[in-house]
Amino acid sequence: MQDGFHPHGMYNYMKSRYLTGLDDRAIDALLAAASTAPGPHSQIEVLRLGGAVGRVPTNATAFSGRDAHFIANVGATWTDSSDRNDHIDWARRVYASLDHVGSDAGCINFLGEEPERARSVYSGTTYERLQKLRPGWTPTRYSAGILRSDSRSPPKIRSQVSIAKTEQSRGIRM
Repeated sequence: MQDGFHPHGMYNYMKSRYLTGLDDRAIDALLAAASTAPGPHSQIEVLRLGGAVGRVPTNATAFSGRDAHFIANVGATWTDSSDRNDHIDWARRVYASLDHVGSDAGCINFLGEEPERARSVYSGTTYERLQKLRPGWTPTRYSAGILRSDSRSPPKIRSQVSIAKTEQSRGIRM
């Protein structure tokens, strides 16, 4: 998603999932969701996957979802803390409306408040390999990565959104 839509100081809630396809039901659900977005900064992003990305072996890199046809990223973004529930509920409804074509896995950067879903993003061997790398990885910036060695909550792989909250609480402007 575009950084300009999610500047520092705004509230964000993200949902992401890989899609096996886009049938009429999914397209209708996306159109309905777009027409009911709770604010001007919330968005639904559907990206076509495949091509060269799909020709790389599943466990060759940390990127997952190589067999998916699409990925849907739902970003609920708002400025007033009292709007939290409306925006989060909208994002969850959009996500649920794609259950029939979606997987539990999605882009690790958009898992947000769901660190328990991190395990579903990676294949078993990739997840294990990332866990072995983790102890020596201590990025100091948001863009530096998803593997934080100071994480106190399982799973050990955390999303970019969780890292952003940690960095913001430390007074680091992103």
